[in-house]
Amino acid sequence: LRRSKMIIPIRCFTCGKVIGNKWDAYLGLLQAEYSEG
Repeated sequence: LRRSKMIIPIRCFTCGKVIGNKWDAYLGLLQAEYSEG
């Protein structure tokens, strides 16, 4: 499986929460065709 070269921010720009560890789960949801809304 090839990973894209996209840079994922470690923290949210607005609230400062850690979001970098949620990228793989997000990709899984997109592949399962969940909507972003």
